[in-house]
Amino acid sequence: MKNFAYRIAATIFLCLPLASMMVSCGKNDDEDAEVYERVLYSELNLPDDGSNSAQFGITDEDFESVANDLGVDTEALKAVWKVDTGGISGFIPDGNGGNLPTILFQGHIFWQQLRLLGLNPEEYERGNEDILYRKVTKSYYVGGLGEWDRLKHAMSIHERAAYCSASWGMFQIMGFNYKSCGCATVLEFVDRMKKSQVDQLKLFAGFLKSNADMLKALKYLNWKEFAKLYYGPYYYQNRYDEKLSHEYASLRH
Repeated sequence: MKNFAYRIAATIFLCLPLASMMVSCGKNDDEDAEVYERVLYSELNLPDDGSNSAQFGITDEDFESVANDLGVDTEALKAVWKVDTGGISGFIPDGNGGNLPTILFQGHIFWQQLRLLGLNPEEYERGNEDILYRKVTKSYYVGGLGEWDRLKHAMSIHERAAYCSASWGMFQIMGFNYKSCGCATVLEFVDRMKKSQVDQLKLFAGFLKSNADMLKALKYLNWKEFAKLYYGPYYYQNRYDEKLSHEYASLRH
């Protein structure tokens, strides 16, 4: 990641080609540095919404192929998946016989995205408190299709900013990372997320390839360094390095 932390308190990373972090940080209205966090899907303790019920075609061979291409252990890739989402499949039933990518809409990121576009989030806040808020909170997460309802609500304010403000798929990659994943636009990113778990895995691989330090840390199983780059400088508060190490060890045995 070329020494960029996953959340850098002094910089706003938003839905632009230069945005390569999985979670952005920003300044408050007083321009004081403030760290923003991403809530992991695995930490919501939501009831099973069916997202563990099907693999949608992905195989161990797919993981092995991508891992070999990256030069990392297959179990290392799976460990990140397990910690980030609890090992959910990356898709949920849409209620009409189809499937949609698992998402988690991040209202504090949406606040930042609107600011980048030159819009004042405060002007849209009233009546939209469940999708637009200044600081991270778990209060409005619902999981499952409810997150798609929240996304669609946000799209009524600004479509691109809304897509960029959700975390997507098996690895819950923030939408504003689309360029780092090899996509020209966030719409291309979303379309690929909708195709298959294999596409979601390959998007994550593209993200790792664009972040050399992060990929190196994963390759050498340097979980503290990887967690610092991937989750941010306060990774230790949630013991992400320990969780990654534990999942990796479990998968190896």
